[in-house]
Amino acid sequence: MSVTVEESMESREISTSGGKVSGTRTFHVWDDADPITEPDQIYLGVGGLPSVGELFPGSKTLYATSYTMTHLADSSRTWRVVFNYESADPTGISAPSEPGYLQISFEYQSIPKELYRTDPGLLLQAGNPNDNDIAGKPIDSGGVPTTVFVRQHLLIIEETVSAISLSERSLNIRQSVATRNSATFFGASSGTLLYEGCAGRRIGVGLYSLTHRFAFDPSYHMIQVPRRNGSGKIDLEVTASRGSYAGWVRFIQPFPGLSNFGLLSENF
Repeated sequence: MSVTVEESMESREISTSGGKVSGTRTFHVWDDADPITEPDQIYLGVGGLPSVGELFPGSKTLYATSYTMTHLADSSRTWRVVFNYESADPTGISAPSEPGYLQISFEYQSIPKELYRTDPGLLLQAGNPNDNDIAGKPIDSGGVPTTVFVRQHLLIIEETVSAISLSERSLNIRQSVATRNSATFFGASSGTLLYEGCAGRRIGVGLYSLTHRFAFDPSYHMIQVPRRNGSGKIDLEVTASRGSYAGWVRFIQPFPGLSNFGLLSENF
């Protein structure tokens, strides 16, 4: 089977109505060796024929959303395939069912955290700790940390994307999970925002909804760890007024990797 696909270039059309942009493209498809008798013998994305979700030539926002296949009455071999294209409106506001749609949500909450010191004097920029004691006020009891509720902000970004873009997007998502922002992102300073991951679901023909989650921590997601002696016990310091407490505490960074979160999506 040798299918020929030709586009009627004069059929390319872009129009606006009610603030929305749409377009059309028309193709003729035939097979001289083995005549096409059924529409399921025509394969989208093959031989120059587009697929649902592909961009209109030269456009960054106009996507193929539907098509019709018609057998021409005056020909026993030729089919006409018309693709319809739609995009976000010119104001930049799109519907959830359109590629490029973006929904931003926030959650402000507190989470329990085990701490040895409050108000540490050493809060290293971008969360790159060293082996120095962090100082601050001891709050542990004999090396047992105190559970304190600390503020944490969640940033949730939901976007609508085309199915054909998932392969490239998935690569960047996998590489960015459990890393922190290498540059300011949605107002969060470098190193303070942790990418928790992404969930996706199909919402239409050739369309997916992706939900990205980011956690903000003003302490750069670092953890306080006391020094231990050769016996594995915490080195304690004893004072008459305070009793015993961890005498030396440092920061460790469980998420040392940094990523450019702007690469996760062109919609951010």
